[in-house]
Amino acid sequence: MNKILHRYLFRENLYYLGMLLASGISIYLLIDFLDRVDDFISAEVGLGVVLKYYLYKTPLIISQILPAVFLLSVVLQLGMMIRNRELLSLKSNSITTKTIAVFFVFYAFFWAGGQLFFSQYFGTTGMEKSELLWKEEVRDKDLSKRTLHDLWFREGERFVHLDRVTPARDQGRGIEIYEVTGDRSLSLIIRAQSFSVIDSGWRLEQVRIVEPGRFSSRAQKTKHVEFETDIQDFLRVNSDIPPQSLSLFRLGDLIQKLSRSGSNVERLRTVWHSKLSYAASLVVMALIGVALVTLVGNIYLLVVFSLVLVFVYYAGFVLGTGMGESGVLPPMIAAWAPDVFLAAVAAAVVGLKAD
Repeated sequence: MNKILHRYLFRENLYYLGMLLASGISIYLLIDFLDRVDDFISAEVGLGVVLKYYLYKTPLIISQILPAVFLLSVVLQLGMMIRNRELLSLKSNSITTKTIAVFFVFYAFFWAGGQLFFSQYFGTTGMEKSELLWKEEVRDKDLSKRTLHDLWFREGERFVHLDRVTPARDQGRGIEIYEVTGDRSLSLIIRAQSFSVIDSGWRLEQVRIVEPGRFSSRAQKTKHVEFETDIQDFLRVNSDIPPQSLSLFRLGDLIQKLSRSGSNVERLRTVWHSKLSYAASLVVMALIGVALVTLVGNIYLLVVFSLVLVFVYYAGFVLGTGMGESGVLPPMIAAWAPDVFLAAVAAAVVGLKAD
């Protein structure tokens, strides 16, 4: 009996999910196009650029709207089952709402994994390409000329200050390296007018080396130093392109590198956790959908309450990640708090109200 029920629930949900997903993508694309059409016209870009931009952006749209679409598919499906008295028939055969809730929770785990995989392998790539296309083709910004100012990083016992750096060109002007000993006393200061990154390390030009302990100073035309820090990482952090465009693996690698250099990575840690918590929100939406059905029997009210709760979740998600990125809350708590809170409330409602 359960196998037949599971196949039925699975088949029906795929129908509602597909219909709502297609509608959601269409509405999203239409609104976004109407918002950007003046920019496309002003930039005089061709139809091919516009189509390419939205082709790149579609995977991101799918990963963004999937939690909301999944919740609506669950409540519509269960709402129709209430209207057709199918749930009443199931209860008369000793199949409780809790049984249905268990199915949707496990079913949501499948979609959560799919959302995470899809967003990290297609969504992030599409987001990065669409942002680059938008800035270079529409906004006419050459990101390869982006110059960053006043950067600090730490590597081992060396503290490095970069006055100006163009990461895409692997070069910059104005570098100061402070080397300290184990007792934190300053042992060496290296200053150079310019620097460039080559295969074997960093090449400094017009160098002056100061040894405070010996009260000595000497000049060199060039000097070679080795750093593990990749200055391209600073472009990813300071770029207008958001860190959400990085996959979990690239983001984790970037966090490790910048942590070793002494950079503040609270924002990146929050983004890393938020990627996981956003995928897990599909499980939360499954619980919310079943909980709503136990409280409300009218299909129209179910849709209204679902939209309200989607708004509440997104507001909590944005607020939490914002507080995590600014350092007000630890990244893990900031990213996972909305999921945990709504899941706990929904699970309690299902446990108390379900037969």
